[in-house]
Amino acid sequence: MEEKVIKFTPNSAAVLEYMKAHDNGDEGYTGEEIATALELNPKAIHGVINSLVKHELVGKNAGARKREFINKAGEKVMKSYTVYFLTDAGRAFQA
Repeated sequence: MEEKVIKFTPNSAAVLEYMKAHDNGDEGYTGEEIATALELNPKAIHGVINSLVKHELVGKNAGARKREFINKAGEKVMKSYTVYFLTDAGRAFQA
């Protein structure tokens, strides 16, 4: 059986390498945390991460973290965040 070759964009490779270097298990990171750490556009980071999820190198847990914030109406509300974490395949992956 032929081994599947995965081609990464520079940003995808940077995200995977960052997550491998800072692996914190299932606690993971939000997209915003990863984007900030790598100085990437926070609005584009989810597309980058989703390509890693598609290849099963990164997993995601929707709503894993919640945080209170003030909305435009001045009300306190809870917001849920998706958390991304390395899979065993992501930990073992060698570019």
